[in-house]
Amino acid sequence: ILLWGYGYKSSNFFKNVIKQVLSGFIYSKRYKGTAWGLEMFQILHDSKISFNCHADIANDFAVNMRLYEATGVGSLLMTEFSDKILSLFEVDKEIVCYDSPEDALRKIKYYLNNENERKKIARAGQQKTLLTFSYEKISTDLKHEFEKLLA
Repeated sequence: ILLWGYGYKSSNFFKNVIKQVLSGFIYSKRYKGTAWGLEMFQILHDSKISFNCHADIANDFAVNMRLYEATGVGSLLMTEFSDKILSLFEVDKEIVCYDSPEDALRKIKYYLNNENERKKIARAGQQKTLLTFSYEKISTDLKHEFEKLLA
């Protein structure tokens, strides 16, 4: 397990558990800091599982760019469950969601031991993102919404 990201204090229980467990030597060996741009996309692409924790301000919304970045490059995305995600992806078919630290660990072990299923979900997530969430598609949808509002 390698870790990328920023910030050290969180009201998110899972984030704080990770930080406490990995503090010290293990943390310093595995924590890689931040990654942006092409480097970030390459890291996501090379990852068997891209594990996503949302910022504290997400509350129950739990949707961020990582959903599209990880799935778009073909990585299996594992992220917190939220009702909003159900309107974007099919859980356990295009992405995997967890609802507790124990659930996340159980699912990580499962998908690391079931490569074909992991790859199948990752491919389905990538296909969904590339077909549904491109900037071209989203900007066209937004244009129509703005035109309705301005009319």
